[in-house]
Amino acid sequence: MDDTDPEYWPTQLQEIFAAVGRAMDGKRLTPATLKLVQMPDDQFTISHVARNDLSRKSGYYQIAMDGGRWTFRSGKLEKLCRAAASAAGQRSPILTGK
Repeated sequence: MDDTDPEYWPTQLQEIFAAVGRAMDGKRLTPATLKLVQMPDDQFTISHVARNDLSRKSGYYQIAMDGGRWTFRSGKLEKLCRAAASAAGQRSPILTGK
């Protein structure tokens, strides 16, 4: 198993991936998608750091919660979120603010 498989990551992070994947609703991941992500009783932040803020070629997304902070490039996070949402199916209710 490698870091492109959602199950590689901690369970709470997998749940965040699934919530983001559901919020994407078949569309591409954008910073606006983050406003749609809500999970009951969980304390985490997910933010986008734009490339202009970094003077870098590309920006990134960052997820922080108790126990760690993870940084993902857009394409990788999008793939993880789609896969996690698909795998989660009906296992747990996750609110997406819609």
